[in-house]
Amino acid sequence: VTRIPTTPTAIDVSAGYNAQDVSMTPVTVNLNNMYGYPYGFTDYERSRSAVDLNQMFIEPAVNALGAKILSDIVTVINGSGNFTLTVSSTAANFSRNALVDIAATMTTNKFPIDNRAVFLAPTFKASLVKTLFAAEWPGQFAEKAEGLVPRTTGFDIYETNVIAPTAAGDLAGFAFHKSAIVFASRRIAEPTNVPNIIEVLDLTVPDLEIPVQFRRWYDPTAGKLMYSVALLYGVAKGTGYGVKILNATS
Repeated sequence: VTRIPTTPTAIDVSAGYNAQDVSMTPVTVNLNNMYGYPYGFTDYERSRSAVDLNQMFIEPAVNALGAKILSDIVTVINGSGNFTLTVSSTAANFSRNALVDIAATMTTNKFPIDNRAVFLAPTFKASLVKTLFAAEWPGQFAEKAEGLVPRTTGFDIYETNVIAPTAAGDLAGFAFHKSAIVFASRRIAEPTNVPNIIEVLDLTVPDLEIPVQFRRWYDPTAGKLMYSVALLYGVAKGTGYGVKILNATS
């Protein structure tokens, strides 16, 4: 269970400083997802390879875990009654002005102004990049060279192919305050008294504070060197401070 503080209201203190009730809303997050990506290479494969095969696959393995987590977050976003505020747009018409309108909607509904971000489908992010770079940010700079969008109209911008609208009404993006979704994770218990476990490495993802566990072991019967990356986690609706961006193209 995590707790989210309720929004306080200022009072007249000219006659004294009477303490107000400080309350928090409990949110239950079930740690019911234990996902990862195990992979391995046989002695034959490793003997014939001139490169470190694990180095080639470790990044895709971590990306696969991240995609699974984000897909579960999208499931919560699309959950019935979880987020009722919506806007509609085609990918071609999604621009900075659309973000300005979304920000106004969030502020009108008394969502906190700080710590806002938006997830966008690739086609919607591409349209935003075109409008910003073509007219509003002329010249060449690092973000433009890499196709990145700096913080815009109060939002951090993130692109994900987990959101992939194909029909009218499909989710195309999600603008939110950081309290809209609650994510909880726990380090996976280390195996004990298992002689063929070569190495267990627990790491925390920088900035996100997500504890992932890497394992490496050898299966002598299969003649295979095994690797895995995994995480125990749960996702739930938080405050509901979010606006769904729906695809307007059928």
